[in-house]
Amino acid sequence: MNSNVKNIFDIIEEIKQNITDNQYKIIMDNLMVLNKKQEENEETDEDTIDELHRQIIFLNSYIPTIKDENLKSVFTRRLFMLQCYSVEIS
Repeated sequence: MNSNVKNIFDIIEEIKQNITDNQYKIIMDNLMVLNKKQEENEETDEDTIDELHRQIIFLNSYIPTIKDENLKSVFTRRLFMLQCYSVEIS
């Protein structure tokens, strides 16, 4: 559970004696939605990192086979950018 959701949950637990069961259910359902969105965002970040690594591996193996120097330069720059971005988000 992310920290914001946990903090809200703790507060709700303290005041739940003063709210109806229906209000409590609505609050808890919304907290679950928030928590699920947070988990989905974390999975998306992992997917992005995995895709970056796949592209880096491909370019590392493909670039040496390129004969055209201009094309090789384009792919080399792309590889460099991917490596920098990968280090930045890891």
